Amino acid sequence: MEAKMTLTLEPGPKLLLSRYDLEDQEDVTSQAIEFLFDSVSIDPGITLADLFGLFEACPGLKPPYKRWYVDELCERALLGPLPAEGIMHLELKQRWQFDSHKREYADAMLLDFFAVGPVREVCGENEYVYPDGFVHYSVAGSDVRHLLTLPVRYNNQVDVWENDTHSINNGRLIQNYTCRDIQLGAMLNAVVYSLTWFGVVVSDADEIVGDEVSGELEDLIQAVNDSDTEWSSADPNFMDRIFDWVAHSAWVTHFISIGNLSEKQVSAELRRIPDGCNAARWLSKNLGREVVVQKAYRHMDGRDFRAALSKPSG
Repeated sequence: MEAKMTLTLEPGPKLLLSRYDLEDQEDVTSQAIEFLFDSVSIDPGITLADLFGLFEACPGLKPPYKRWYVDELCERALLGPLPAEGIMHLELKQRWQFDSHKREYADAMLLDFFAVGPVREVCGENEYVYPDGFVHYSVAGSDVRHLLTLPVRYNNQVDVWENDTHSINNGRLIQNYTCRDIQLGAMLNAVVYSLTWFGVVVSDADEIVGDEVSGELEDLIQAVNDSDTEWSSADPNFMDRIFDWVAHSAWVTHFISIGNLSEKQVSAELRRIPDGCNAARWLSKNLGREVVVQKAYRHMDGRDFRAALSKPSG
């Protein structure tokens, strides 16, 4: 049986193999393709340039990632780094999705790869401060040259997020684990996949070449631009017009009465009902007795009532 071994990725790059039956480390950088499914330790000094250097040192690594434009990324990286602003480091992290109703995990085999920056004095409206106290930025569509000198770190804390769309906790962090292992192949996949989700930057003018994903996005943006509809986040009904989660017919089929309240008021309260709390009683207590649920749905808790409302009626 083969002796237990460890892999370490060091700046250079160098992929070093250590086995307990050998005193010296073996440089296996040019054989990296043989270790895609092995766990690897990442030296604190590793930068994104080292990861792309690994592709150059072992060309056999490229074919598995060809669909994520690895050739184009490597060509871009060979041109050398450009300044990076507002970013401290790049991070690899596992974020699992868990549907607590179905008891199912998703995305457990994928690694997230993103940029991490400090909280600015004046944050943009789309900047969310994560539990770690920093702002996380997507690298999708980024010019790899601006990221080459940044350190790459593996965060071994696994975040588990609620994935049941009808749960009051949907999109919230519900659990946290520690996972020390990261596979070499999964790490490289996360990097090239995340960078090219919209396609790949191929020029200093930020020209992006991609597949149907970027094409569909461009079509969607053009459709909005060509529309006569006024789209403004300052409009109080802006989100309702995009994400009307309660089917229009549901107000008739699921309620006897909502009194003098608007559908918007009732909809807002529906989102506050705890998953395990009886929905009909909650609505009556918090909105008044004029809000009456149809008898067939009075037994449902908050989670199941939201699910029933979201389904279009026949």
